[in-house]
Amino acid sequence: VARFGAKCFEGLAAQSVLSFKVLLRKVVEPWVL
Repeated sequence: VARFGAKCFEGLAAQSVLSFKVLLRKVVEPWVL
């Protein structure tokens, strides 16, 4: 159960990091370009 929870948390963390990167890119790109 703990392993499943860790895997689930890992997936959520990766997903949030990915969405954060996308958001950051949307915010930063207009300034860079």
